Amino acid sequence: MQHDRRPARGRVVVAAQWDPVFMAEAARWRAAPCRATCFDGADTDRAGLFAALRPGDTLVYLGHATPRAWLGFRGIRADHLPPLTAPLACVIALTCHGTAPDGVGAAWVDKGLAHAATGPRGPVATDLLLRVAADLRDLFGARKPDTAGRTAADVAARAQRAGADFGLLFSAPCRV
Repeated sequence: MQHDRRPARGRVVVAAQWDPVFMAEAARWRAAPCRATCFDGADTDRAGLFAALRPGDTLVYLGHATPRAWLGFRGIRADHLPPLTAPLACVIALTCHGTAPDGVGAAWVDKGLAHAATGPRGPVATDLLLRVAADLRDLFGARKPDTAGRTAADVAARAQRAGADFGLLFSAPCRV
C-alpha cells in the first residue's frame, strides 16, 4: 500500500480507558488549545471509537495495556483494528508496551492503518505517562507537526526527555 505523504492535518483524537485517571486526562486534552476530540470507555465501545476515526487523524490512547492488547474499550487487539479507507497520521500509545513488536501500536503501522506510531517499549509508570501527556498537550496546542513522521519523532523525543523509553514505528514511505 502506498501511503500519502501530505502533511498531517487531521484531528487529535484521544481515546481514554474507563478509569478516572485517564478520563480526567482526556478532559484536559478536550479543554486544551489543541481541542482534542475525546472518547472514553465509559461511553464508547471499540466499534464506536473506530467508526469516529478519519484518515489523517492522530490517535492518542490513554490507558493500560499488555504487550498484545490495549485494555480500554472492552479490549483492543491487533485483530480488532478496523479497515480504513486511508491511514491515520499517527498513533500515540500512552500505555505500557505501546510499541511492542507484536502489539497494537505496531499493528496500526504493519497493517497500513497509520503512517507512524510511538509509545513506550515496555512497562511504564502511570505518573510518567501523565507527565508525557501534559507535555504533548502543549505540543499540539502550540503547533501541529507538519508530517506524521515528525509527529511521532517529536512525541518520542519529548517522552525521552521526561525519562520514558519510547519506540518509533514508521510505514515504509513515511518521512520525518
